[in-house]
Amino acid sequence: MIDTHCHLNFSDAFPDPSAAIERAKENGVRAFIVVGCDEATSRRALELAEEHDEVYACVGWHPNYAAGFDDDKVAVVRELASHPKAVAIGEVGLDYHWDHATPQQQRRCTLLQLQLAADLGMGVVFHCREAWNDLLDWLEADAP
Repeated sequence: MIDTHCHLNFSDAFPDPSAAIERAKENGVRAFIVVGCDEATSRRALELAEEHDEVYACVGWHPNYAAGFDDDKVAVVRELASHPKAVAIGEVGLDYHWDHATPQQQRRCTLLQLQLAADLGMGVVFHCREAWNDLLDWLEADAP
């Protein structure tokens, strides 16, 4: 069994991620993909991947943090994605539940990361909350 989306990089929820990994392994989980939401959590995901053979990282910017996402941040994601244990870009998408970034900012952030993933030949992890129709319609029309 593989946990394909976990946030062991969130210290509030997992003050001891190594212990959480061991408990999960005792219950049959053999690998983990730790998903970043911004630079700090993506870097932490990579640190955990370096510390644990069975951990891999997904690096990128969550739509809630899309305000201010620019070419400099794309360069950061590109650098993070070059790590040998980075397996995907994300989590990207649309989140209309919170009001941290406008839909336009979220689309731009997602589009830039989708283009990067395509350039790098990497998979993508999506986040979508209260925006399914918009996300699917938009991706069908404009995805790279």
